[in-house]
Amino acid sequence: MSYPQDPFDIVIIGAGPGGAAAALALRHGGLRCLLIDKATFPRDKVCGDAIPGRAIKELGRLDPAFAEGFADYPRAMRTARTAVYINGRPPFEFSWVNTAYTCKRLDFDARLLDLVRRHTDTEIREGAAVTHLEAVAGGVRIQLDNQDAPLTARLVIGADGAHSVVGKWLTDNRIDRAHYGAAVRTYYRGVSGVQAERAEIHCLPEFLPGYFWIFPLPGGEVNVGYGAHSAGIAKQRGSLKQVVTDFIAASPSLSERFAGSERIGPLIGFGLPFGSRRVRVAGDRFMLIGDAAALVDPASGDGIGNAMLSGRLAAEQAIACARRGDFSASATAPYARALYASLWPELRQHALGERIARHLPFLLDWGAAAMQTRPVRRFFHHNW
Repeated sequence: MSYPQDPFDIVIIGAGPGGAAAALALRHGGLRCLLIDKATFPRDKVCGDAIPGRAIKELGRLDPAFAEGFADYPRAMRTARTAVYINGRPPFEFSWVNTAYTCKRLDFDARLLDLVRRHTDTEIREGAAVTHLEAVAGGVRIQLDNQDAPLTARLVIGADGAHSVVGKWLTDNRIDRAHYGAAVRTYYRGVSGVQAERAEIHCLPEFLPGYFWIFPLPGGEVNVGYGAHSAGIAKQRGSLKQVVTDFIAASPSLSERFAGSERIGPLIGFGLPFGSRRVRVAGDRFMLIGDAAALVDPASGDGIGNAMLSGRLAAEQAIACARRGDFSASATAPYARALYASLWPELRQHALGERIARHLPFLLDWGAAAMQTRPVRRFFHHNW
């Protein structure tokens, strides 16, 4: 298969939320853009399927109609509150100020890509895996597995996940287990006690510092999973997949609620490159976004909102580079500064909280007791 070899201004590698957000943010830049993904959409993405408020806010920044469209999307369910169960205590429940949803990534990512199709001139190539990247005079040469002749881009945006090909070829970033986690998820039907618009987080002493989640989905299904820092996972007996069933068995209330349920999907694991360290996210003719830039929240495990924010910031810097005709490392550097100015204080704070919970788990139990008091409940009610 062959394509025209005129260089693209921007090539985005990875069509998940970060890549789609970048393409949408580039739509008024007057640039020739290409969006590549190795998968063919709709495709599943292993995730908790929680679409946080930041993701919806980023959609609204791109176009208010993009965010408003999810209110009536039948495959998404509004998340209005979260109940946290710690060490068998009564749940602490707080409401979310910002609009959030649960939506299978199969549907959410495909919907975002459809927005790119309908609202941009971006060329989209699915089922095309990048096998090699190389910096050359005037651009980056990109080899795909389904065509002989390589592509050339003036700038590459790497939105291709934790095992980023862009990061592999253009940076010295590598996975650091001290700043990495993992999770496993599956789907159930018929779990009792699930409330619409309410997510659940469960913590038990023997499974700390990780947590178990139940996220309701349309049609009576729930996304169920467990995630933890890699150091915490190493302490668990058996495989990570076994932890989900072990957690249910260890909790009398969950055992009762899952007794008549049916598991309707396999247990699948996925990696979480935590944003508890800074990595190289920009350089000569490239920028990294989302999981490729290690932006997963160390406390919650969420990466979607940060991916979309980084996609928008990278697109804005790409347009600025194009206007100056300069895609050098110094020209892309403002993206890194803007990204970490936006996210680093929050990521650092959440990383500290995760480390405290991991090394001093008894404090979590104290926190659970404190959450039952009126002043703490009032604080959370007014600040979340």
